[in-house]
Amino acid sequence: VSDFGKTQQQQQQQQFGTGTSSSGQFGGGYDNNFNSDGNANFGGGYGVDEDGGYGYNSQQLRSDQFLQHTSDFCIGCNEFWRSLCIPPLQDFLETKPGGTTLSNPLSKVLAGPEYPGISRPLWLVMSASVATWFNWFGYYIFSVNEELYQYELQTTGRVTTCGGYGTFVAYVCGVFIGVPLLWANVPGGEFILESAAVWLALSQMNLYRRVNELTQESRDVLGLEGDGRMLHEWWALLPPPMNLVVGMRQIYFLSEYWRVVRGDPPVTDYIAQDWLPFVAERRRFSLEELWTGQVPWFFFMKSDFENPFNGDDNPFNRNQNNRRF
Repeated sequence: VSDFGKTQQQQQQQQFGTGTSSSGQFGGGYDNNFNSDGNANFGGGYGVDEDGGYGYNSQQLRSDQFLQHTSDFCIGCNEFWRSLCIPPLQDFLETKPGGTTLSNPLSKVLAGPEYPGISRPLWLVMSASVATWFNWFGYYIFSVNEELYQYELQTTGRVTTCGGYGTFVAYVCGVFIGVPLLWANVPGGEFILESAAVWLALSQMNLYRRVNELTQESRDVLGLEGDGRMLHEWWALLPPPMNLVVGMRQIYFLSEYWRVVRGDPPVTDYIAQDWLPFVAERRRFSLEELWTGQVPWFFFMKSDFENPFNGDDNPFNRNQNNRRF
């Protein structure tokens, strides 16, 4: 049972528990017991931290309260923007059980959010976006955010994202309101439009953070290097093409994560794994590494990384980091 399911008295009883540690030890509950050597025993959750601070459990409780407030805000934001949508649209965008959609590409393009999420490879996202003049990409942003929202809510009982309604629908409403006001020279129109753009950028950063959490949890299963985090969240604020780099990597790694969770067989993503090999790079590289050629941008650059005649002395021979899933 979490701390929020207990009364204040129960929380205090848990914090001030009886300690059994040795003489002079800080860590157990604060009691008036004495050890065999006559020294007072300070133990438990309400003790002295290494940095001299008091109340470890009180700090954890505040952190827990902050997470709960964040979750309440995100849920409220999602429900508010969902209430502005007409019922037929709500029914169409309702999150369905995993496996409802067929595995063929067209069905994935037309499908709504599912729990767990649908594996949408980069080649499919790019093809559908280009074919629809990037209108479908907005639907993709909504779907992945709503899937992550529902997945986190079902697995942890809390959320750290606002879902598809609280991100993309909020952005679309801001654009639909801000643009006409701006054209009509009505005060506040520019502010609404800029606020919508900032909200979408922050939502993208939050999306990348959430994807990092998932890949970090499944690092060994996905065969990732380092700590498993593949994305730099702040790259979402960079101008093109750098924001596109992190965006494509988010699409690829989230697709791989959902594929593993759903138990789907591996499928080669030719755009990510062959044509644009930096997308499937299994480590989190820096801007310097990308711009200095330590990570291959295009397929014709892979020979510099895979050519065995380059020798071990070649600083750009990072074939071991260019393995595919």
